[in-house]
Amino acid sequence: MNSAAVLLLLTALGPKPRAISYSLVAGRCYEHVAPGATEARSTLAVGTTARLSALFRFSRLCGGHRNPIPCPATPLQVHAAGGLTVASVRGTDIQVEAHGPGRGAIVVRARKKQFPPLAVRAAVPAGLVARVSSSVIAFPELRSLRIAEGGRTALWLYPVDGGRRPLCAGGRLLTSAPALGIAGGSAWDLSAQHEVHAVGAPGWSFLELSLGEHRLSLPVEIVPAGAIQRLVLEPQRTESGPIRIAVRAYDDAGEVIGSSVRLWLHGDGSLLRIGSFDQPLRELETTDAEIAIDPAHPGATMILSAQLPNGVTGRLDLEAPAR
Repeated sequence: MNSAAVLLLLTALGPKPRAISYSLVAGRCYEHVAPGATEARSTLAVGTTARLSALFRFSRLCGGHRNPIPCPATPLQVHAAGGLTVASVRGTDIQVEAHGPGRGAIVVRARKKQFPPLAVRAAVPAGLVARVSSSVIAFPELRSLRIAEGGRTALWLYPVDGGRRPLCAGGRLLTSAPALGIAGGSAWDLSAQHEVHAVGAPGWSFLELSLGEHRLSLPVEIVPAGAIQRLVLEPQRTESGPIRIAVRAYDDAGEVIGSSVRLWLHGDGSLLRIGSFDQPLRELETTDAEIAIDPAHPGATMILSAQLPNGVTGRLDLEAPAR
């Protein structure tokens, strides 16, 4: 048997890719597509770029029984259609850019085996949603961003379709919001949280962001600090550890974010800034939308008091969960 025949026989008997799984990443959007599945549930915003990583399953392990090694999947050929184009291919990391709405397909071929096309949806972004966020918890969406005069807050931005459903989107996009201290042409990374500062006078304006050829706007209202009428302290559900408290302020039109608030804790516990390594405190002034209380022991009783600069107060009686 000549060498060419031996090589052909070894190739025929070697491990074959039999299934493929994907992970789709676009900004803060992550989706895992199981091996054999042929559709991604998430929808890409037209004008954005996503990273699609492919992982192959083989008919058996490669290498010896005592020394298994990852099976090679080269050569890897990728084709896209339906308004989704491949920007670059490096190994199994595929860069996909959505150019038009509708359903696109990613077709993958490895070792002469073609896998079923993966269907990926793309939609035209129709607007923005802002989420006020601590390091972990995102609060409900705001149809308009109402921030107290001189206030600060941390925001995530999400493009949405016409039905206000979130779209996957990534990249550093041009943005402008002079009333929030964001100069025109600034870069907004959709995978990161940003802090904004209400530097403008009370009134309406817009936060504008460019996504491909689409210009998205989020209405912004700077609310006079003295207009806030009510302060609410809402405990978030927790099983153990520090108790998270949402700090929410309201005027006669709805919720207002970003106002500075002074907090005092009485009882067996201490105050913590979420995501901070500061020492526990009994008194705290902050613009954070959420803080935490660390009980001194299970079943501890505490009273949290709060006051805004205009004199509006709030109070919350707490009892830590008993173990």
